[in-house]
Amino acid sequence: MSRLDRMDRQERIAFCRRVMESLSDLVEGEAPPDLCEQVADLLADCQPFHAYKNTLEATIRLLRECGERGPADPGAEDLLERCIERARRRIEGEGHTERG
Repeated sequence: MSRLDRMDRQERIAFCRRVMESLSDLVEGEAPPDLCEQVADLLADCQPFHAYKNTLEATIRLLRECGERGPADPGAEDLLERCIERARRRIEGEGHTERG
């Protein structure tokens, strides 16, 4: 039985909220090491967490791939729309793979 399984409902909800609020830092490697260890230990088998984390990681990766262009660049809005659409298609594709 994991530590997460031993938490009561309120403790679990509070922990999940804390993790979701810190998830960007966790993904970026900017979270404190103790939080990283706690998350890894507590959420090793939590499918909803992993789905959310995978989506966030994919979004960050895809937006980085699109490159950095300032809003003053001609076509920046079109680039952003293309990047968002590309990210959406990839994430949906990854979701189908995980479900299958």
